[in-house]
Amino acid sequence: MELYLLDKQMQICSMPLEDFTSLQWTESWSEPGKFDLRLDYRYFPEISRARYIYNTDAGKAAIIETISYTMADGQTVQLTGRLLESLLTRRIIEKSWRTTGTVAEQAHKTFLHYASPGGDRALENVTDGAAEGYTDTGDIPTTGGQTLADWADTSLNSYDMTPEIAYDFAAATAAFGVRKRTDRTQGNAGGLSPVLFSQSFENTKNDKYGYDETELKNHAYVVMEDDPCYGRQVVEISTQTAEEPRVKSKASSEPDKSGGTLTPTVTLAECKATMAQEGREALLDRTILESVTCEIETNGIYEYRRDYAVGDLVNYTSSILGVEMAAQITSVTETYERGARTIKAQIGKDFSAVNYLRRLVNRSKNS
Repeated sequence: MELYLLDKQMQICSMPLEDFTSLQWTESWSEPGKFDLRLDYRYFPEISRARYIYNTDAGKAAIIETISYTMADGQTVQLTGRLLESLLTRRIIEKSWRTTGTVAEQAHKTFLHYASPGGDRALENVTDGAAEGYTDTGDIPTTGGQTLADWADTSLNSYDMTPEIAYDFAAATAAFGVRKRTDRTQGNAGGLSPVLFSQSFENTKNDKYGYDETELKNHAYVVMEDDPCYGRQVVEISTQTAEEPRVKSKASSEPDKSGGTLTPTVTLAECKATMAQEGREALLDRTILESVTCEIETNGIYEYRRDYAVGDLVNYTSSILGVEMAAQITSVTETYERGARTIKAQIGKDFSAVNYLRRLVNRSKNS
């Protein structure tokens, strides 16, 4: 693997960095990935001119966000930052806006609308890529007061998609795109070779299970934006405390346009009932954060990026929980240190089977 430092125009400004001290490179599905690089101080002149870093193995570029220097441990320079998708967090959507087409086409149109290359609000060095190969349809209007990254997270992920800013090393350009989740479970419709992770197959080890209720949310605002007949409507769903996940409602007056006037065919009460149900469903999705992390054998039968990637749906057997599941790889961290490479994957899902077992245990304790 080689690392290249890139300048503000995404052009190479250094020889490849091959003898760095350590590197942690994380790619994630629902948020920008990140990196932590430590290397000898002699690279500081090149670092001072750099704005981005390119990883040849990952085929991805990242923004250098912090640079720190310490005299300890052999005069080491530390660079940290996030992958190019973090550029989407810097562009605020200022107003509601609606477009049509497939989900991928809507994502590209939204990008062009708020970050059009050559426009006043253009993202630096980022153009629009091709929007081909995705047939998923859905109504995903934009809402003011959030970033492009927020919009992509709430809109694309529900269709098993994620935004991607791909860097073309040969052309030194970056382009916005949409990536779809790949199903690599047994019996998948796409006919791909399945990926099965299990300690019994000796391709995972050091499994850890995480259960976290700190993000528990039990309060939601559901918003119906600028309906043709009823205008903007807000419904509040509350159970106990005042956390505020905001849900964009698909409820609508569905007006009849005959006779030159708009007449609602769905009552306001029916719209608000739909909004309330959407709020309750949203709260169910925002209760418990659960995941499994495991170390994947680098010399096993599966090679990262060739046989599986972040976002893929795979078969995984937890040696801790004793449960086999179809689960999504939500992030992968590669660590290079002293010539050794390790890979850790985070695998998340709804864990419905695990929650069922937990309820049985709790009932037996309380009986």
